[in-house]
Amino acid sequence: MNDTRLQKEYKTKEDLRAVLDSLESTKKDAHETNIDELDSVKLPNGQEMERWQKVKALQLLDDVGAGQFKSGRRGYPTRLMWHRPIKEVIQIARGKGNSNENANGKGGQVDMLQHQFPVRENCVIQLSLPANLTTGEAARLNQFIQALAVK
Repeated sequence: MNDTRLQKEYKTKEDLRAVLDSLESTKKDAHETNIDELDSVKLPNGQEMERWQKVKALQLLDDVGAGQFKSGRRGYPTRLMWHRPIKEVIQIARGKGNSNENANGKGGQVDMLQHQFPVRENCVIQLSLPANLTTGEAARLNQFIQALAVK
């Protein structure tokens, strides 16, 4: 999931913000959200959201990787199939969490460890690395850091 983009869109798109805020108070962590469940969602000015605005918000959640948008067909309603718990997506959108995507791009929690490393006198850096960092990943990280060095 693209946390940065989700946070930006949450701040700037009132339709997305209205949908996520309404889901926080009315929804347990379900695996999907049906568009008809969003009937009572109102914009900040008190107006009811139009169906196209709800569809747009669900499509945006698909675009940022929070779920998969499914257009209604053959008796199935338009809906979003969530990739992660709704409450977690809401917290990330508000900037109060992160998805810690793993290396293959699939959502999922990765246990991270915080490290401090003294690079030189008066210069200590902070590193956040997976708890189960492999030797191959460490080698790739080493190559990346070497590429950053100024000669």
